[in-house]
Amino acid sequence: MDLIFKDLTDKNAKIVLFGAGTRGKLIAKRLFEQGIEIAYFTDNDLAATNLNFCDKIEGEWGTSFIKPAKTLLEEDKSILKIIITPDYPMRKNIEGQLAEMGLKNNIYADGMKYAAMVSLDYLNEIYFERQKRICGFILGESTIRDMNKSNIIIFAAGLNGFVCARLLQDYDIFPHAFCDNYKPIHKNKLHGKDILNPYAAFKNKEFHYVIAVGKQNINTVRAELKAHNINDYSIFFQSAFYEYPDFLRQVIISSINMILKTNHEMQYYIHGNSNGADKNEGVGLARYLLTSTSFWHCILLWLNDDFAQNKDVFDVLEIGPGYGLLSLILKKISGAFNLDWLSYGTNTKEDKNFSIITETFPGYEYSNIFGILEDPFFVINKKYDRIIMTEVFEHFSTNPVVVTKKIVQMLNDDGILYLSTPNWNRLGIYDTWKDLPDFDEMTYGSKSFDHNYHYNKDELLEIFALSGLKVLKYDETIIGNHNFVLLRE
Repeated sequence: MDLIFKDLTDKNAKIVLFGAGTRGKLIAKRLFEQGIEIAYFTDNDLAATNLNFCDKIEGEWGTSFIKPAKTLLEEDKSILKIIITPDYPMRKNIEGQLAEMGLKNNIYADGMKYAAMVSLDYLNEIYFERQKRICGFILGESTIRDMNKSNIIIFAAGLNGFVCARLLQDYDIFPHAFCDNYKPIHKNKLHGKDILNPYAAFKNKEFHYVIAVGKQNINTVRAELKAHNINDYSIFFQSAFYEYPDFLRQVIISSINMILKTNHEMQYYIHGNSNGADKNEGVGLARYLLTSTSFWHCILLWLNDDFAQNKDVFDVLEIGPGYGLLSLILKKISGAFNLDWLSYGTNTKEDKNFSIITETFPGYEYSNIFGILEDPFFVINKKYDRIIMTEVFEHFSTNPVVVTKKIVQMLNDDGILYLSTPNWNRLGIYDTWKDLPDFDEMTYGSKSFDHNYHYNKDELLEIFALSGLKVLKYDETIIGNHNFVLLRE
């Protein structure tokens, strides 16, 4: 069961959804998928739903009924849980209404918590750009399976809209029409479908919109939809993504979805209320997580082979797990290892990412270690079979040889270190890595934890040799990141 639904599992509870519109039905479906039954829907005004009070409402959740709001007064308050499904400002009005009815304490949750179960779907490869494989993705409350049952309008009649329509065809999803804000192309056709004025399309509330504009315009279109009380939409976007084997790609997408669903910011992101990563771009954390796999896709393939070939139960340390994506992928591939996390640059569980990654891992056993890796007085005495450190090395603000020697001491004699770091342009902060200073407790907290130095391959080989490491494997990723497999000398 998804983590956010765990507190709805009381078998004695009577769950009522306030609002029988599109989102109310979506929440009923989400609850059904988690094995949670609703008692009925309730509402004040059914004008927009083509329903009458006491009508049956049928869907994937089974059969339910729509009852007037005054019915709530007849319920046992000790077991009644009311989930408000509309968005603001209607939600605020309903809260006030329920308070007047003496049911303020029975308002169980904002329906957005359950409706905005952001789902990421992989569509297909689009093209290659400077050796980077660019693929299409759909982000939204509706999965590809849901969209197959909807009337689709693609919001964009340019190249992005055309590409989106072409990829959706592979899933037997064909748009009813396109719409676009550019007036000169209204009444023309694209892909054999009409290009509509958005305001004409908005009159029909039964459409599911797929936003396929450029990333700089995604939030503008979202605001446009929101202004017309349209919340039933998804976002099509493109991202670099390595050509993984099918099973591994599915594990990656599944793992990203776990993080999106347990990240409280992302639960609201699809409706533009998040302060999450890349918030101005329109797809937030989803693109960041996809892009991050291009930093270490060689390492993931090597780890997959490593874990498949070895039946031993490894002790694994991941240094700087970020949102925990790589660990989560490995747990899904092979859960038979002991996992420790050391969050880089923090010695406290108050770190923002800590709360996110701990909620991402229900049912998986792991331990958190808190301490500053670059501090010479911070020591981990445990020995590990595998240490994973992706996209951390470039953040070191002190002498990398000193830190790397410490990591080597944490490896078993036959242990393996998997390491990735950018192979990008120089930053201009230091002329050479040798200019990075020794650790100073008094000034360390004031140093930047952003990228401090980008290393070329020869520099890394020099540092590894000085630290007592030898290279077993090396490759560059599709976006030019160093990926190493390292052993103790």
